[in-house]
Amino acid sequence: MLDLADAYLESLANEARHRVTQSVSTLYIGGGTPSSLSCRQLEKLFDILPEPVGAGECTIEVNPEDVNDQMAHFIAHSTPVNRVSMGVQSMVEAELSAAGRRHSPLTVVRACDTFRHHGITNLSLDLIYGLPTQTVDSWRYSLDALLALSPDHLSAYMLSYEPRTRFTAMRDAGKLKEASEETLVEMYHSLLDRTRAAGMEHYEISNFALTGRRAIHNSSYWNGSDYIGLGTGAHSFIQGVRGYNPPDIRAYIRQKGLQFYVEESETDCNRFNDVVITRLRTSDGLSVDHLRRQFGDSMTDQLLRDARPHLDAGRISLSAGVMRIPEESWLVSDAILVDLIA
Repeated sequence: MLDLADAYLESLANEARHRVTQSVSTLYIGGGTPSSLSCRQLEKLFDILPEPVGAGECTIEVNPEDVNDQMAHFIAHSTPVNRVSMGVQSMVEAELSAAGRRHSPLTVVRACDTFRHHGITNLSLDLIYGLPTQTVDSWRYSLDALLALSPDHLSAYMLSYEPRTRFTAMRDAGKLKEASEETLVEMYHSLLDRTRAAGMEHYEISNFALTGRRAIHNSSYWNGSDYIGLGTGAHSFIQGVRGYNPPDIRAYIRQKGLQFYVEESETDCNRFNDVVITRLRTSDGLSVDHLRRQFGDSMTDQLLRDARPHLDAGRISLSAGVMRIPEESWLVSDAILVDLIA
């Protein structure tokens, strides 16, 4: 009987043959734990996927505890991967334990060293703030410890309490308290101060990069470029139409990856809101002229009217036809965006 991972890869190969019809400029392997695959399975995975044209960005997500010399050597020398994204979450042992993570801060240091030893130097590291038991001081410690590793890219996400997750269940049972708004604000400003001192550009609400190291693939989600997602739970945006694969692995395997993709039915209003929300999450901002060409005068003029109170209060800027939410307001951007969406 086929191993579940091998059966999944066969289904993925089927889907790729039927849905990938042109070359790609970037490739991102993630949304799960691809680093838990064996080198044999990783080789099969890369045989399935199209290689980015030219020297295009190719990223793989890894867990620190999965990284070893054999895996890093294989990824560096037998695949097109030139960028690694590592889920760190925290550099404090007690916080990692509370989050149910299996790695330690030392594991993170060793994983970074291992990839660099094998020639992959473009590293993106992820942190979370607002974790249970986390304090402003411990958050600053995590930031300093991570930045001391000199990553090219940092993603820092505020903990969100999603349905049916461990933290949500613990909160609802009274076993933990959410971080206060004042604590989150202080953590956010520490994040801005320390990344700025490290020479990083804050180019999207949760993302920071050294010059020339923005995540090219992820930027396609925010700038409206086409992208295709393969495998369970993957989303796509193709010629203005969004779609997704349901997150049911066994059903995906039963259908051999075929006729599994579902196109979403979107109105002009949905598409307008997508553009407004994604563009205003970035330092590049939203081009009013682009919005007008895409959606016409009525919706664009309404946006400008809705934005006026925020413009007057300095929570939004409008210069040379580009609307932006200033960095200091990004933490409260949801409250601004809710006033702007159609």
